[in-house]
Amino acid sequence: ATLEEETAAQSNSVMIALKREIMFTRTIETLSRARLFLSQSNFGLAKTDVQSARDILAELLIDAPPYQMDALNQIIKRLDLGLGNLPAFPVIAVDDVDIAWQLMIMGLPECEVEVIATSTPEAAPTFTATPTPEPVLEVTPTATP
Repeated sequence: ATLEEETAAQSNSVMIALKREIMFTRTIETLSRARLFLSQSNFGLAKTDVQSARDILAELLIDAPPYQMDALNQIIKRLDLGLGNLPAFPVIAVDDVDIAWQLMIMGLPECEVEVIATSTPEAAPTFTATPTPEPVLEVTPTATP
């Protein structure tokens, strides 16, 4: 019975991870299509796809591990900026959607990143230059006849 419960729990966690990966991939696909619509000046369909991608990410954020929340929040923030600029300011929206897409292509963190304390490097020595005096030209007046 214990082995069956353990196998079922493992199977369930694999299914949840697979579902999250599919949702993330669907979001990348939806943003790719939104970028295509933006390049074709079809701002209405682009806005619909950006909103769909944002909704999927918001759903992923609900049960995301803590080490992925910051990355998801940054992507959602960019999509919100893009949505706020569509359809009135599509040139600005394109940049925000592209940044969100690039962040997604980089992927979410796989595990918590351990912060390693490092010593602060010493400041580089500063050199002060001593100004060299400029030569003084002596002008002697000559009388003209």
